[in-house]
Amino acid sequence: MSNGLRQFNLFTAWEQPNVINIGYLVIERLPYLQVIELNGTNCELAEMSRILINGLSKLNFLTINGCIKHDKLYDKQLRDLQNSITCSFRTEVSNTTDEDTVFVWV
Repeated sequence: MSNGLRQFNLFTAWEQPNVINIGYLVIERLPYLQVIELNGTNCELAEMSRILINGLSKLNFLTINGCIKHDKLYDKQLRDLQNSITCSFRTEVSNTTDEDTVFVWV
């Protein structure tokens, strides 16, 4: 992987055990990411989102697809992110017919 990579798409499985570790590896190896799209139904995507937003200084936009309708707890975790994020951000939830999507502008 190149450190110059600017956009990253990640697809996760429901019980993928190392989602948090993947978040830390992304920060370590791809520090210049500006746009990230997370797809999956893993309930740890909210924590991974916090890690990515706090750890990537160049991050401008984060899209999270597919988790809200599978795990209502994720919605609460996303709201709790506001207390643990070190920079300002804005979220918008777009409920489509296919899946739920959260847009995060950092």
